[in-house]
Parts: sequence; C-alpha cells; structure tokens
Amino acid sequence: QRSFEPTTTSYHPQQRRSLSLFNKNSACKPTTPHQIKQQQQQPSQQLPIPPTYFATYPGSGSRITRQLIKALTNNNLPIQNEHEQTPKKDAVAIQTRYPHKSGTLVEWDGDIHRGILLIRNPMHALPSLFDELYASKKHLPVRFHPKKTVVIDENDDASVGEWVSWRDRLFESQMISFGEFVKYWVRRYGHKKRLILSYEDLMDDGIGSDEAMRLAVFLGRVKEVPTVALEDVPCVWQQF
Repeated sequence: QRSFEPTTTSYHPQQRRSLSLFNKNSACKPTTPHQIKQQQQQPSQQLPIPPTYFATYPGSGSRITRQLIKALTNNNLPIQNEHEQTPKKDAVAIQTRYPHKSGTLVEWDGDIHRGILLIRNPMHALPSLFDELYASKKHLPVRFHPKKTVVIDENDDASVGEWVSWRDRLFESQMISFGEFVKYWVRRYGHKKRLILSYEDLMDDGIGSDEAMRLAVFLGRVKEVPTVALEDVPCVWQQF
C-alpha cells in the first residue's frame, strides 16, 4: 500500500493517479460495450437513468472518485450536484454531503433508492477538509487563529499552526459529524442497494482495481447505465 507523507497540514498518498479524465489517446483502449454503442447511435431514445446518491464526507477524496465513476461510463454520463434544483435525466449519480451541514438532499429524494458511500480514514479526511476550507476562504475566522504568528509558505498552503488550532477546536465535533454521516447512509439503504467504498482501498496498488470492479458492477446493475466492459475495468483504473 502507498505510504502517506505530510504536506503542510494534510496527508496525501504517494499516488500515480492523475485528476484528468480517462485519456482516450492512451495505450489503454477499453472496449466499448454494445449498450454504449446503441446509446451513441440513438441519443434521442436514451431513457432516464434511475438516480443513485454518491455520498461523500468533506475531505474524503470525492473528486478523483467522481472522475473514476465518469471513466467507468466511458465519460458518457455526468454526476449531478446536490444543490441543483432540477434532476438531470442522464446523471449517473447525485453527489451529496448530507447529513454534514454543508450538504443537502435533493427535492426528489424520495425517488432515489440506491447509494454509493465513500469513506476515508478521518486521520486523512479531516486535514483534507481543513485544506479545502482554507483554499476556499484563504483565511480562517479570528477564533481559529493560532496564538503565535505563523508563516504561509510560497504555495499559500495553510501553516501547521493554523491546522493545529482548527483541529484542537473542532476535532470532537467533526468526529461526531463523521459518525452521523456514516450511520445515516448505512441505515438508509440495505446491502443490495448500497455500495461502501474505501478511499484508501481504491487508491491501493494491490486492491484498487478490485474496488473499481465492485464500483463498475454496482453502476451496471442499472440497465440504463452504460459501463465499460468489465474486463476493461483494470485498464481504466490504471489511468488514475
């Protein structure tokens, strides 16, 4: 398994994964299944896709997982945001952070009967969440300022002092929130209607392609979702 090394505040796996979408010009050439070919030939006849939630706690690595989901559908289908007001008939999933305070359920929540739950070890998810908050605000509220003056590095990453201040003040409440998040999605759907993915397993060189296969199989259970051929899933995973 990849080792984790610290940056200024958070920990990131030493990964060869890129955040680019599947590269159609690469040496990896997944076979396009008949279902995709038929859909491409007759786009006007495409049926609405039964919606699936993609539940992610902030800092859990949703960005790269979202792009893997797109790649497994041959970049053919979008993922909808929870704050969009109108359902997209061609969305392969709807990403949500609910019940975290930054998340919400869509208005057509009652029509969603499946879910993908992405979990990342809080040891890494919380520093990643802090980095996300810092990147969006470029500063922290006064109550989170460290007691000592700190220096921001040349890449404008948050200092260790600011991270420690945030962590010490919010660790307990964040862990409670994380537990409630996992509990909600595990209880909402039975095991046949939900898929639990570990971010660490998905990024692991030894078992990552197996996790990608589980994801592809779950997506493919909806007949309207045109996944790549299963024998090509390891090839697609290698692009990340």
